[in-house]
Amino acid sequence: MISEACVGQSPYDIVLVHSLSRFFRDPVDQGLYKRQLEEHDVLLKSITQHFGDGPQANLIQTVIAACDAHNSAETAKHVSRAMIENAKQGFWNGSRPPLGYCTYVAEHRGEKAKKKLAIYPKGAELVRLIFKLYLQGNNHSGPMGIKLIVEYLNQRNFTTQTGKAFYTSTVYDILRRTSYMGVHYFNKTDSRTRKIKSREEWVSMETPVIITPEIFENVQKTLVARSPKKMAPRTVKNHVLLSNIAHCETCGSRLMLTTGKSGKYRYYSCANKHLKGQSSCEKPTRIPEGKLNEIVTDAVADKILEKDRLKGLFKETLKIASNNNQDALTDLKLLRRKLRDVDGKVSKLFEALTDGIVSDSKGFRDHHSKLEARRDELTRLISLKERVLCLPVSRISDKQIDRFSNTLRDMLRNGPKEFRKEYMKLIVSHVDVGEKQIRITGSKTALASAVQADKSLNGEVPSFVRDWCTRQDSNL
Repeated sequence: MISEACVGQSPYDIVLVHSLSRFFRDPVDQGLYKRQLEEHDVLLKSITQHFGDGPQANLIQTVIAACDAHNSAETAKHVSRAMIENAKQGFWNGSRPPLGYCTYVAEHRGEKAKKKLAIYPKGAELVRLIFKLYLQGNNHSGPMGIKLIVEYLNQRNFTTQTGKAFYTSTVYDILRRTSYMGVHYFNKTDSRTRKIKSREEWVSMETPVIITPEIFENVQKTLVARSPKKMAPRTVKNHVLLSNIAHCETCGSRLMLTTGKSGKYRYYSCANKHLKGQSSCEKPTRIPEGKLNEIVTDAVADKILEKDRLKGLFKETLKIASNNNQDALTDLKLLRRKLRDVDGKVSKLFEALTDGIVSDSKGFRDHHSKLEARRDELTRLISLKERVLCLPVSRISDKQIDRFSNTLRDMLRNGPKEFRKEYMKLIVSHVDVGEKQIRITGSKTALASAVQADKSLNGEVPSFVRDWCTRQDSNL
């Protein structure tokens, strides 16, 4: 309105407001914009406030604007205090819930409906898909970056809860949102400046879990590792098998890809020598890309993934699985005890209704629905823990080890580049390339942990099963 009014020949004569507080509640802004309007012969008038003209009128307007600013700040303070208290009690404050959640009325207090978050199945599956694409990718694509995830979602017509297409910022926010692992923070940012407040001012509240804390933490570590401030995007996106793994034995710098004859020949070369000059490395490494890839892949396939070594690997895997089963068993006992407590409360509630102690039917319904929601959540968690305990991880046969070894070796040699690169990074942490030898270093425990964290071992349905029946006998 002001930009249209403040032109050479203004089409307006007057800006009419109900009261000056409807124009601006800040005396500085009000004075500035009023002056702009006056410079273009446009009057600012209030219907309910009459100040007259002259210096005295300007003074009164300034005082009233300051009072309006004070009232606005006081109102904001009280509203903020009420919303913070609401969040401390575990209730949602009315903004649009994150993707994967919806709200439900948990209880009534007078005329006010107190709401909490519940999982919205369709949105929750989309959130899980985004986390899966980032960590694992789709089939054999390998882990995807944020841009590739956005491309994947938009090509398949996935939308946000508002029906809009995905942007890189949308996916990044989803991957960073702690709400999905069970903790939502209210009062985190200043509503006006959008700046992050100090950690002491945040208010935490529990939310239904969509992503396990372990998966969420893995994603956060990967986000940090792939940050452009720490790792160039070309390192994350390229398909060079030993990118950021291979190093020059002489000076310790990484080996970078260089080319000759307009890209006809490709080499792993000492980055120090290539970027800083010959004097930076006494004996710089330079080896054809295909040759080093073949040497390292053959060594990993024939020496690391051979049967006897894999037995040691799976001992580590079973050890981790055993520890996880113990944790799951402890959690299962706790969840079952909580379920018994909820069942007891439901029974007592109905006994009170039968005995005529409860007279408030609305209060009874609200309390009963709250207990039922809690019982459903506990039942779901118990089911997941029971599935983890039923997984066949107590022993692995020689035949299974042979099959795993043959499959993985074949994929490392002939699989898609993205798959080969990600599994090579999983098995090998460092390759030192010298004039006479190549030293390969890796962590058996790291690979065992990754095997144990596979989706088939953490309660998820394998993605290659199209029609997964929900009946107990079928799942078994």
